[in-house]
Amino acid sequence: MNQAQAQVDFMALDLTILEQAVPAHMLLMMLEEVQKNGYEVREDVLHHLRNAVLAPLSRLDTFSVARVAKRIDDTARSILREVSPDNPLDGLYSCAQFILTLIDEGRWTDAQNQAVLMSLLLMEDVKDDRKDRYGNEAVWRVEEKKWQKAAKEMLKRAMLLGLYAMPVRI
Repeated sequence: MNQAQAQVDFMALDLTILEQAVPAHMLLMMLEEVQKNGYEVREDVLHHLRNAVLAPLSRLDTFSVARVAKRIDDTARSILREVSPDNPLDGLYSCAQFILTLIDEGRWTDAQNQAVLMSLLLMEDVKDDRKDRYGNEAVWRVEEKKWQKAAKEMLKRAMLLGLYAMPVRI
């Protein structure tokens, strides 16, 4: 293998690791923000998300871990900055919607990832079919549209960063 091919292989591995770790890291960051604002977050959920972030790094050599971990953090922060939510709960649900959008569009195939499972749980948990006090549609439906819009903006940002560009064909 020549040096140019080795460089391409390392870049492809880095991209694969970023695509696998960034969603879980984003969700973890938002859960920590929600927790700072007084909401209770189960420690086992945080633990599983941390493992989902770290698992892709296990394929790297010791010297590359710190470099790629920094890229994961920088990339996650950059994508989250796209929505810069005033309310951490909006950020959390937007992040969950972003992860589900990746799965729905075939841009990420790890449907067993803890970030996906947690996103499904969050979106199911927020649903409340009761009408508001004026008899209008459930409030979460209005919010869900806002989160979907934010998720699309996050996807655009991720794609500009070179992630999730091509849907995976199964």
